[in-house]
This record gives sequence, C-alpha cells and structure tokens, in this order.
Amino acid sequence: MKAFISYRFTDNISEIVKLLNENKIEVYDSLSDIDYGSSIQKSIKRAISECDFVILVYSLENPHIAFEAGIAFSLNKPIFSIISEYKEDPVFLFDSPYVRALPTEIEKISFNLKIFLDKIKPKKREKKIIQHKYYKGDSLNYYNDIFYNYNNLNTNNEREYEIFFKDIFEKYSLNVIQNKFDSKSNFYTDFCIWSDELSNVLGNPILIEIKKEINKKNIGEIESNVNNLIKNNFAECCLIFYDNLKGIEKKELPNTLNYYFIQISDFIEKLISNDFNESIRKIRNEIVHNHY
Repeated sequence: MKAFISYRFTDNISEIVKLLNENKIEVYDSLSDIDYGSSIQKSIKRAISECDFVILVYSLENPHIAFEAGIAFSLNKPIFSIISEYKEDPVFLFDSPYVRALPTEIEKISFNLKIFLDKIKPKKREKKIIQHKYYKGDSLNYYNDIFYNYNNLNTNNEREYEIFFKDIFEKYSLNVIQNKFDSKSNFYTDFCIWSDELSNVLGNPILIEIKKEINKKNIGEIESNVNNLIKNNFAECCLIFYDNLKGIEKKELPNTLNYYFIQISDFIEKLISNDFNESIRKIRNEIVHNHY
C-alpha cells in the first residue's frame, strides 16, 4: 500500500512515517516527492491518484490542505486526518476519520490510525484460526485476560487505565471513532465508540471517559464537562468509568439519561458471562431501575 501525506514544512512527521513503514506502507511526501518540473497541482493530483489513501495534517499554515482534501475526496480515496491546531473542526473534513493530535503524539495517532488501516487494508482470502486463551460455552470470553490485566494495573498512572480499556475495545472488535473534542470547553473524552447493538438505548456515537477516582471535588467538573460536550456535539450519551469512590457513595452518583457512572470492577464482573455490549446494557438497566 502507498500513502500520500500532506503537512507543513515545520511539522515533524518522522514518527508517522516510521509507523507507516512498520505497517509496510510506502509514503509519498507531499513536500519532498513532488515533481517540480510540471504543474504542482497536476503533480499532487497524479500522486494522490496513485496512492491507496491520504493522510492530511491540518494546521493553520498548510495552504494546500483544502485542495488536497478535495482531490482525495473526488478520487474516492480514503482519508485519515490529524488536526493539530484548528480550534474548530475544519469544514472540509468530508466526514473522514480524524484525531486531534500533534504530529509527534504518536501513541494517540497510532491507536486511531490502526483502526483506520484495518478497515481499508485488502482482506486476505485465507482464514486463520485464532487461538484465544479462554472460552465459555459456545461464545468467546476474554474475562480471564481482562481480570488479570485489571489486577496488575499501575493505579498511580491514569494512562494505564486508557491502555487497559483500549485492549478491551480491541478484544471485542469495537469501532473507535475518535477522541471527541469540544472546542468550547477544551475538554475531550478518552474514547468515542460506535456500537450498533447499543444504539437503541445509548445512541451513537458513545463517549467514554475514564477516571481513576470520583470524589466530591471532581464530580461537579466532570458533570459540567460532559454536559457541555453532549450539548455541543451529536453524541447523546457518555459512559464514565471509574475505579474508586472517595467521600461519596455509589447511590449518590448523579446518573442521568445522558451519562452513567460505571465502576470498573462492576463492569468486569458482568464480562464473566456477557460480551461488552450486553454488559453495558445490563449495567445501564440496573442504574436506570435503581435511580429513577
């Protein structure tokens, strides 16, 4: 596969190029690989037509981005966007998958890019049997793996919780849309997922926020941020996962029809006999039944 990447000359895209090369993807550099002996616009159009997909690094000082986005869209090329500086979403995203990150924030980019690449890579005809560690009945169950990972979390590092949930999303093949950003409050949730099985009760997409601890000091800020995010975006619901409560009881948590506080241990317990979607559905029903 081959990728066309557009960026401004001051951006450091070395880590992005390295990531693509590790995935055996050749890179066409929009700055260094252009044939300057002919029209730049024609060279860009020809290059994009010869590539399998396009990566656009949005910044305020990339004058060609709108042109290249339009060419990619007109040629029906898959687009993955990295928004590094825009406060508002650019109007020419064309509903392409995107992540808000600097070109050097490779961990954030790699997670979203992997999902994008998995969707566009040619599928192999031969089927390989994947050996899973644990089965329950006739359906796959990852409870043992998840339970082990949870018990071995470094609880002093909140980033560990994000990695823990990232593994769960991958195990259950959930679609992660983006890190959803709210320009009005400068707040974004950790993940944003799409689940057709949960759409009738939670809508789509579903925002995911992960907290090590919920306490009386931070609960008001969490409520305010999530309310503003839902008000200013198209998501209808946010799931707020937390590990511990301090100075507040579970029955005091301000659950609403737009967001639900879910203790991670309760969620993992549901995974013993349910998949991700059914576990969330059952927890949501329990919260609604006990709260309203």
